Amino acid sequence: MSTQVDPTPTTRSADGTSKPAPSRIVIQYPTPAVDDGRYPAKRVVGDAITVEADIFRDGHEILRAVVRHRAPQARNCREVEMERVDAHLGGVRWAAGFEVDQPGRWEYTIEAWTDVFGTWRDELARKVAAQQHNLAGELSEGVRLLQAASNSAKAANSEKALIDHAIKTLGDDTVPEEAKHDVALGPELFQTVERIEPRHGCVTLEPIQIEVDRKLA
Repeated sequence: MSTQVDPTPTTRSADGTSKPAPSRIVIQYPTPAVDDGRYPAKRVVGDAITVEADIFRDGHEILRAVVRHRAPQARNCREVEMERVDAHLGGVRWAAGFEVDQPGRWEYTIEAWTDVFGTWRDELARKVAAQQHNLAGELSEGVRLLQAASNSAKAANSEKALIDHAIKTLGDDTVPEEAKHDVALGPELFQTVERIEPRHGCVTLEPIQIEVDRKLA
């Protein structure tokens, strides 16, 4: 099953022509799928669909992934957050589920991206726990990421206000570094940024169809 990258990075070959650069995120072996998605999988109304796939990338950055599914005739997709189901084994299998509640041809896809803010936050937490000092460089990087998230938030809403307050605090030289750490690692800030931050290096699986039949009488 091939993947697509949005936006598509490019590299330039020796003859001067451009070609897509390989994605750093890989999505493969999705289920349910029949013959690599060439034919629709079969289900009946009321079935719970468990979507799984191997998702990984090079490096140590944190990944996030969602299943996007669309009902027949629906305009918009719904999203379900995926979780690693074999993380305790160091595996790369992810899963999420949704229910099909009407007959017709459903469609699902998987999106995966690098959680830049989550990766930064995890690294900062490790350094704070190790009692490292003078983390001004790390906090400056956090401000940059928060500014990108603030630009993604709607003007004058509570999410933007929370992020902008964190930006102001992290950039204030009069605030003690320990207090800045508390703000940067705050769970509410983390949850807010996770909802709205740009999906860096997002890769989308080609859509897979599911034919849902009515239950037999």
